[in-house]
Amino acid sequence: MSNEFDSFLKKHRIISQLTAPGTPQQNEVAERRNRTLLDMMRSMMSFSTLPTSFWGYALENAGYLLNLASSKSVPLTIMEMWTSHKPGLHHVHIWGCPAHVLKPNVDKLELRLEVCQFVGYPKGTMGYYFYSQVDQKAIPIVHEIDPTDYDEAMSNVDAHFWQKAMEVELESMHSNHVWELVEAPKGIKPTGYKWVYKRKRGVDGKVETFKARFFEKGYSQKPIVNYGETFLADSHAQPDGFVAKGQEHMVCKLHKSIYGLKQASRSWNKRFDQAIKAFYFDQNEDEPYVYKNVQESMAVFMILYVDDILLIGNDVRLLSLVKIWFSTQFQMKDLGEAQYILWIKVLRDHKNRKLVLSQAAYIDKLLVKYVM
Repeated sequence: MSNEFDSFLKKHRIISQLTAPGTPQQNEVAERRNRTLLDMMRSMMSFSTLPTSFWGYALENAGYLLNLASSKSVPLTIMEMWTSHKPGLHHVHIWGCPAHVLKPNVDKLELRLEVCQFVGYPKGTMGYYFYSQVDQKAIPIVHEIDPTDYDEAMSNVDAHFWQKAMEVELESMHSNHVWELVEAPKGIKPTGYKWVYKRKRGVDGKVETFKARFFEKGYSQKPIVNYGETFLADSHAQPDGFVAKGQEHMVCKLHKSIYGLKQASRSWNKRFDQAIKAFYFDQNEDEPYVYKNVQESMAVFMILYVDDILLIGNDVRLLSLVKIWFSTQFQMKDLGEAQYILWIKVLRDHKNRKLVLSQAAYIDKLLVKYVM
């Protein structure tokens, strides 16, 4: 027992008792847990082709799995008791199973994938350990999976980033007066909702921002009752983690359309179309999400993809005026010159007046998805 731990016990007036040699029954709870861990370790080792030298990885994996499991005496998992959030199991895999791993920084003629064996989970990050027979060592591969619901986001290692992203999303809702808290209407069931989480990546594939979108479950809407020719007021329960104290029984009555509603895309498109045409943009008949503004020798083309906008023009001043106009109509963020859009990397060679489009990152994604 370390001096630090001994000092901790004395500080909190805790008396420690040591077990006598050769009497495991005096520490039966810990000894029984050790037996469970060793049984799990032996079972995993017997069903894999890995050598016995990997027993340490198997033992750590057993401990990790036990923290995700409940018991008869304790209905909650250890992870749930510690974080107050139910852990997800979508990332759990069979120990020792083969896996196709994408190799970073390889030459053009080298294979991008290597068949390795899964041996565990790195501490402090969402990822996996894979044993490479080529390198003769276990290598950590970070594989960030976006959460599928609120509980999963809050039990994620990036929980504080997701929390901030949700706060930003709800602040936008409040500043735009999207809804107000009201008494739950009698006889009308509030529409369901969900959080959608997404890591936004840059040109190099690294995470740049964390986004959280609040979506209505539009598939539960009924014609005439929830939507029709015009926008009809809808309501939903208060978002998880952001329920107003003392007003837990109230619901959010919508004043504006939001993500997920059947009328959302039409409402947004009508609003955007009116704003862009007010600045003398003409809509392309064959491609309705392409607009152009031509003034003598100056021209600006605008491409809309959901709520992402790509501007192309031959006059810097006119482009600047368009962006200023947009900023007066919508809450927007100018990301500067386009570098990465829809898995397409934009490369510029100003000296030779060339523009190159590359989909290398997307190709790598497909290789992993289809195990090629």
